[in-house]
Amino acid sequence: MTTINIKMPPGRLEQLAATGFKLPAVSNASISEHSTFEAPLFISGSAIYGSRLNFGAFNSVAGARFGNTTMGRYCSIGEQVAIGQHEHPVDWLTSSRISHVPDMHKWNQILSRDHPERMKFRRTPFTSSNPVTVLGNDVWIGYGAYIRAGVKIGNGAIIAARAVVTKDVAPYSIVGGSPARLIRMRFPDSTIELLERVRWWQYCVLDVQADLSDPYAAAQIIAEAADAGTLKPYQGQVMTAEQLAEASPE
Repeated sequence: MTTINIKMPPGRLEQLAATGFKLPAVSNASISEHSTFEAPLFISGSAIYGSRLNFGAFNSVAGARFGNTTMGRYCSIGEQVAIGQHEHPVDWLTSSRISHVPDMHKWNQILSRDHPERMKFRRTPFTSSNPVTVLGNDVWIGYGAYIRAGVKIGNGAIIAARAVVTKDVAPYSIVGGSPARLIRMRFPDSTIELLERVRWWQYCVLDVQADLSDPYAAAQIIAEAADAGTLKPYQGQVMTAEQLAEASPE
């Protein structure tokens, strides 16, 4: 996988923000060439080197540390959230990353100056190091939560502040604690079934002529408008990592 280095000057950040791409998290980062961003969105925080980030529109991230992450639309992420951090092997001789990272902090070069045979150390790939963490649509993650790499969080789920999420989270559930456990469901089953069927996040809520405080009624109105052709799916401008890097100074 190719990594693209992005180093945008302040002026470029302001230009992108004016078009809906407010991306301080990747303004000085090295991310996967397969990363994509859909406007409008605001992503603050930082990204682990080489991470693949695929973020949909209407996401607001106040501050997070990202590994490989796919995020739907309309998500809200609080400050100091950790999503998809690197995993370590727990059943090997050592859990240290020196066992599987080819040039861990360039230690092999330093240690091989007088012992060149160390350069021949055989590393076994650790394929579970950073699996993709998947956030659905309308996910809210509270302050300081930790989301383990590879976890899948369903549409409409809420993660309480300081929660430690180590397993998949069901759609429209509210979880909290360490490890995170179910607190309650957001809505009755009938409402959840309707929301999942209508897939309201396909649309821009600013185009929805409905009272959003009544989710069941709003979803019905969205479905009727979509069926009638008066409500069209939202298609925001998409920016790739390569496009973001084009304006970076050499």
